[in-house]
Amino acid sequence: MKKRSTLLLGMLFAGLLQLQAQTDTAKTAKSSQAFTLDEAQKFALANSPILKNSNLDLEIAKKKVWETTAIGLPQISGKLSASYMLEMSSTTSNFSGLGPWMYGADQALKTIDSVHFGHMPESKLTPAKDLKWGLTADLTVSQLIFSGAYLVGLQTTKAFKGMSELAITKSTKDLAESVSNAYHLVLVMQENKRIMESIYEQTVKTSKEMEAMYKSGFIEETAVDQIKLTANNLKNTLTVMGDQVIVSKNLLRLQMGLDMTTDIVLTDQLDNMMAQNIQISLLSGDLNLDKNIDFQLVQNTTKLKELQLKYQKTTLLPDIAAFYQYDHPFNTKAMSFTPPQMIGAAVNIPIFGSGSKLSRIKQASLDLQKSKNTEFQVSQALQLSYSQAKTSYSSAINKLDANKESLDLSKRIYDKTLIKFKNGVSSSMELTQAQSQYLQSQSAYYTTVIELVNAKNALEKIIK
Repeated sequence: MKKRSTLLLGMLFAGLLQLQAQTDTAKTAKSSQAFTLDEAQKFALANSPILKNSNLDLEIAKKKVWETTAIGLPQISGKLSASYMLEMSSTTSNFSGLGPWMYGADQALKTIDSVHFGHMPESKLTPAKDLKWGLTADLTVSQLIFSGAYLVGLQTTKAFKGMSELAITKSTKDLAESVSNAYHLVLVMQENKRIMESIYEQTVKTSKEMEAMYKSGFIEETAVDQIKLTANNLKNTLTVMGDQVIVSKNLLRLQMGLDMTTDIVLTDQLDNMMAQNIQISLLSGDLNLDKNIDFQLVQNTTKLKELQLKYQKTTLLPDIAAFYQYDHPFNTKAMSFTPPQMIGAAVNIPIFGSGSKLSRIKQASLDLQKSKNTEFQVSQALQLSYSQAKTSYSSAINKLDANKESLDLSKRIYDKTLIKFKNGVSSSMELTQAQSQYLQSQSAYYTTVIELVNAKNALEKIIK
């Protein structure tokens, strides 16, 4: 019985361990995400705070357009006012007897002229309490008929909406470029680390073999110390490269809008992506400024400056508005001098402002000229950037082939030197030199890879 209880407890404990292991695996799987470059860019477009804010700016611009449009549409307002006199003035008190007095006067004059008098209906004395309170409802409808400032303001808000749309396009392109650069950087860092790990493992293995040879009396202790020193240096370099991989992944997470605690796995292979980054067709043709998003933004800014000048000029024009007002008093016994219904129109005419408006018009004109100068400057800067981007891209393509060949040659030299060293034909110094040459060629090649990717992305952003 005791053995059976122990067996059951053991099975239960094993089951709990298995359940815990499954839970940990599920958590790990949940916190890890794999991305191709295209998937990473799409994820960034959906989750980047920068792009989210740009979209919110566009929504604000759309609401601003309607806000400005509504100014020129009919405006309706209502007002309900109530009052109560705690103490009536003597003049107001006399109003209560005004009706009967006028009736008596009308009847007295009837004896003199029955044609024009004697027709007023009898009026009773109005109690003072009926004059103390008042309750009135007003309804006013107004309509802007003409306003130059309104018309220009409507055009300005639409131009501002267009600016927000261009800003989203620019943010999208910048984000796609940043994610691509960061994605390739992670791949390069990981490949660098992989190669370094292979060299380190090979060096450690050689060090152990050399130590065994030293103990057998075939080589000197200096040779063993040299190979151990090389292994230690490689280990330190490997640690630095591991940190670089972590930093590059954090940068990619930041660009994508991905949580920093989420493990990220890149599924694209660097060698396969290099063919996509070599596009000779990008080096042909001329720059079309009308397609460049930065130039479009500058043009839109100039358009806003033109509308600002136009707005300042409209301040010299009159504004015309019309209104209709309906007034309903709930206390019919109280006296009111406000007509029940009324229509009207108002014209606001600027006459003299001591030259302030003319000064603002001149300032807007000068501001517009500045914007046109900036537009020209940006066009020239973009032409220069385009020329430099083509040169950088072409140079990176040429350097890539040469550095790849140098990398292959240096690896063959290192491999052969390592074999010679193990056979006692080559010295430890020659092995160290060959290894250093191989690492330098590796660094030069992958630096060129980054240059190529960055140059290609920069060139595409200018021309597309």
